[in-house]
Amino acid sequence: MKSISLWISAFVIALSSSYAFACGGDNSGKHFGTVLKVNEGGKTITIRDVETSEAITFNASSDMLKVASSNKNVVIDYEENSDGGLKATMVSPAAF
Repeated sequence: MKSISLWISAFVIALSSSYAFACGGDNSGKHFGTVLKVNEGGKTITIRDVETSEAITFNASSDMLKVASSNKNVVIDYEENSDGGLKATMVSPAAF
C-alpha cells in the first residue's frame, strides 16, 4: 500500500510541476488560461493567463475558435509570428 501511495504522490508532484512550468518559461510554447473573448471575425482568442493574470491574444483557425468557444478554460500551444504576434497551433480544453 505504501508503494502505491508513493507512486501516486510522485505522479501528482510531477504533474503539478509540469503545469507550473508550462506558462513560466518564455520558450515553453504553451499558455493555460480562462477564455475572455473569441473573435470569429478577427479569428482571435483572448485568454487570461493563469500564471500572470494578463490578457493574451492569439490568432487561431476556425476549428480552434470552436474549441475555445465551448470551453471556459483552455491550454493553447502557440508559436510567435514574424511580426511578434502569437499564433495558436493547438487549443485544448483544460480543467483547473
